[in-house]
Amino acid sequence: MITPSNPLYRIFSTSLPLFVIFVASNWEGVSAESTEQTGTDFNREIRPILSDHCFACHGPDEHDRKADLRLDTTEGLRSILSEEDDDRGFILDRIHSEDSDILMPPPEFQKPLTSNQKRTIEKWLQLGATIERPWAFTTPQKPIVPEDIEQDSQSIDYFIQERIKANGLIKNPPAKPSE
Repeated sequence: MITPSNPLYRIFSTSLPLFVIFVASNWEGVSAESTEQTGTDFNREIRPILSDHCFACHGPDEHDRKADLRLDTTEGLRSILSEEDDDRGFILDRIHSEDSDILMPPPEFQKPLTSNQKRTIEKWLQLGATIERPWAFTTPQKPIVPEDIEQDSQSIDYFIQERIKANGLIKNPPAKPSE
């Protein structure tokens, strides 16, 4: 038994709540179906890129905002994402340009996009450039548990196993009971 005097108590009392928070915060995105349907997750993949590379010049600070373009709002993003392929091509031209006057983010910002980030943006644009509200403003949805899985506390194991598979990982074998 783990009691407050046991050294393992501190590990379990700090690590377990963090694990539960991690699983709970990732609950909605666990399903492989949801990733296939949407292609890219705006809040997990696109918003962080925009935040790290674009908001400094195209964000909420109206004094530092460039080109009167605000990318931290849905309206601002939609203004550059019309249904026209030309507009989406314009974005791709900006992130792939060799011309330092056109390239975004600009070289003087010293935070170039990685090739993986560029591919993520390309995929997002190709799949329709869906813009989602920040996760904190969305109503949590209870995930659908397959009928063959028990509907009790063990159902979390199903979601953990699905996340492990989705990330190409292999679950460790059960630990041997301590002697």
